[in-house]
Amino acid sequence: MKKFLGQNFLKSASVLRYEASLVNVEEKNVLEIGAGDGRLSEKIIEGKPAKLVLVEKDREFAKMLKERFAGEKCVEVRGEDVLETDLKGIDAVFGNIPYYLSSPILFLLAKSQVKECVLCVQKEFAQRLVAKAGSAEYGRLSVSSGAYFDIALKRVVPAGLFFPKPKVDSAIVALKRKEGGEMDVFEEEFVMKIFSHRRQKLKKAIQHSYGKKNAAKKEAIDKSEFADRKVYTLSEGEIKRAARELRGILHG
Repeated sequence: MKKFLGQNFLKSASVLRYEASLVNVEEKNVLEIGAGDGRLSEKIIEGKPAKLVLVEKDREFAKMLKERFAGEKCVEVRGEDVLETDLKGIDAVFGNIPYYLSSPILFLLAKSQVKECVLCVQKEFAQRLVAKAGSAEYGRLSVSSGAYFDIALKRVVPAGLFFPKPKVDSAIVALKRKEGGEMDVFEEEFVMKIFSHRRQKLKKAIQHSYGKKNAAKKEAIDKSEFADRKVYTLSEGEIKRAARELRGILHG
């Protein structure tokens, strides 16, 4: 096990089987992030995917995977960093991923065309993904990920089911791409900036994030539909409406 790679292995065969069952992989192109020793891969193969790409950065594990699944024609092992992996043509992604890579991986998946994902992440991270407007956990991650995916927290996985045992519990989340769900560059910037001041009213958060505007622009911002709402109370849809309304004013 290599701590710097965030390696913790799920010991429960029943939880692994449950995880693999959350997406129908039959005849689909599937990718697993950080396949390790292949314990989840084995369960995914039972679902009869057309192709299963196992991405594993650790050279020793990559070699082990090639040996273990040498007889499986559908399996391809890539000894590389998932953040450098080409996701073109991949239908579904699985992964028990380390906390320090959770956000980068999520944004990588959002920008791809992957339709379904099943991820085992730190429980706190999962709670932030599914958080609703107005809650303590609600923030930029909730809005940005929710723009691309419908996300459900499917099951909490106690720390004791992993080896080595981590300090916190994990959770399995299922993500399904929304039809037409996306954010453009301005919307992503808008979310990042206003959530730097999540407890302020939107008009104040904009002032602090974008700087003071001239009188006419300030008046237009103050008249925005959501100007007097605190940022953390705005739903994903309301934030996108605010971004559309204020785009010309903030970047004009």
